[in-house]
Amino acid sequence: MNIQKLAVPFIFLIFFLSLAPCSIFAAEANPYYNPLWRSSDSESYQLGDCRIRVLHTYYWRDWMPIVSSPGPDGGSPLRAKINLAFDNSKGGDNSFSFQVVIMDSKGQSYPVPFKILPNYRVLPEDVVKSYRDMNEEAKKAAIVQYNVFWNGRLKAGEIREVVLATSEGPYLPVKSRIQAEITWTDEKGNVVKVKTAEEPINRTD
Repeated sequence: MNIQKLAVPFIFLIFFLSLAPCSIFAAEANPYYNPLWRSSDSESYQLGDCRIRVLHTYYWRDWMPIVSSPGPDGGSPLRAKINLAFDNSKGGDNSFSFQVVIMDSKGQSYPVPFKILPNYRVLPEDVVKSYRDMNEEAKKAAIVQYNVFWNGRLKAGEIREVVLATSEGPYLPVKSRIQAEITWTDEKGNVVKVKTAEEPINRTD
């Protein structure tokens, strides 16, 4: 693991944690569990003993004054964020890998590289409270211990939210509807295709 990636500014951590409801930090049973998942009516997918559910998707293209790699229409490549819930409460230790394809309304597919965003919400409440007073080595150790930068591995019984993101999608029209097809594979050779609901591409200026 690249240690430089672990040296995240403390101010970013505090900002990120301020967006999370207090219930997410109820770490006694499982620090990765969000009670709101139970209210999700999205379809769930089974990968071996692990259950995967799509929590939220958002697609957009940007027209800010400065756009990196603008398309013919002046907008950015497609950007996307996909929140998933992994419920491995009935499974053992396992590792997962994935590939993502974006599908447009005409059935055209676009393979797109996605990355996994760091998830500071997995930090237990006692770690969050003491984080300010930790030295740099202790902070790095906590980030590694709780797998903030998820390495694709789930422990036996672990439940976790995983956020996939990209800024390298195709230059599809704003307001057109698309969906993502995420192929997950575990270390045991099990494969499942997780499909998100169709959503429109939004525009930001």
